[in-house]
Amino acid sequence: MDGSPTSAGSRSSGGRWLTISAWRDAPAGEEAIIASLAPSRPASLAALVLNGYGLSPRERQIAQLVILGRTYAEIATSLHIQEQTVNDHMRKVFAKTGVGNRVELCTEMFTRHHLPVIAHPPLSTDGRLMATGA
Repeated sequence: MDGSPTSAGSRSSGGRWLTISAWRDAPAGEEAIIASLAPSRPASLAALVLNGYGLSPRERQIAQLVILGRTYAEIATSLHIQEQTVNDHMRKVFAKTGVGNRVELCTEMFTRHHLPVIAHPPLSTDGRLMATGA
């Protein structure tokens, strides 16, 4: 470590994702490493979860774009690859994550990894999440 943080993700026993960060912070000639543990931010959660499925870097990149709602054509254009290549990568993603299509992938990511963070959310009578602390 050169002073810039190194981070990794881990799942707690309660199912929440945590980010562990560490960095070197000491005067010249001394050794000191500082570490922090915090709930994973939603922006980094998808990458942590997809990494856990053993996806290649390219499969992870394409899956994240799919989760963000991009079409295969948009992904192909932005990555300068053929749409069929995107399709091939997504077939591998589906096999590794145990889902059959992009809707199931998004559902899996939300219901297994985002929804548990909202422990017993207060719901209105029509099913909407209610603001807490009011």
